[in-house]
Amino acid sequence: MSAVRALVVVGPGTNRDPDMSLALRLAGAEPRTVRIDDLVAEPALLESAAIAVVAGGFSHGDALGAGRLLALDLEVGLGHRLAD
Repeated sequence: MSAVRALVVVGPGTNRDPDMSLALRLAGAEPRTVRIDDLVAEPALLESAAIAVVAGGFSHGDALGAGRLLALDLEVGLGHRLAD
């Protein structure tokens, strides 16, 4: 039985991707870390995975509204693909 493929999506300032990758490996998945802009440029990466998670941390410097900026990166670049 092959491991489930998972994407750990990172953006500007996120830093918890090693922890997320470890958790996914411990759960039996095969994680791959990918930057948001690389994912937007190559959306087939999203379709190749059964799981996609966003790493935590201090996105966009943890400034006021930083979470919103990261969400906009995802929504504008991949919104229609994430809704499916």
